Amino acid sequence: MLIAYVHGFLSGPNAVKSTILKNYLKEHEPELCFDAPDFPDTPKEAYEYLEAYFKKAQKSHDKICLVGSSMGGFFSTLMADKFGFKAALLNPCVHPQDYFKDLVGSQHNAATDVYFELHNDMLAYICYLDSRCKVNSDRLFVLLQRGDEVLDYTKAQSFYAGCKMDIEDGGCHTFDNFESKIPSILEFFKA
Repeated sequence: MLIAYVHGFLSGPNAVKSTILKNYLKEHEPELCFDAPDFPDTPKEAYEYLEAYFKKAQKSHDKICLVGSSMGGFFSTLMADKFGFKAALLNPCVHPQDYFKDLVGSQHNAATDVYFELHNDMLAYICYLDSRCKVNSDRLFVLLQRGDEVLDYTKAQSFYAGCKMDIEDGGCHTFDNFESKIPSILEFFKA
């Protein structure tokens, strides 16, 4: 089984949660494969990269499961629907165009040291992706923290109603105590 970490906006494959997951698997589940794709920051290029990446990964892995954080949770929802994967979503971004409309302009991804521009036409593409975003409740495990200071957790709670959910008080957008959730995520993947 391949477990792929899908990072959020202005993050990268070496994000803290990615590293925690990689190290946990290495220590506790060494038979599982891990990868964190390094995909572009702009929405269309990110989607196309992930689609091609997982199409290729299916050729060498019998089972693929995703752990997606924030915007990576949005992309993981799309990939889970497209390819039939299971996915664990950490404080996932719901209707990202609502969030991105305030981010149009110059951006710097400090995690990858990449500078880029977000344009209004990119919002239209995010709206298009959002219109195709289907919730397959048997394939998704949604983990939310009420203390998320970036995204309103109640939007994800409502959007993903019917999915397996873990909602806890406190926390933050980067997801406190992520390592403690990994065993239940793996149990969901293996079921």
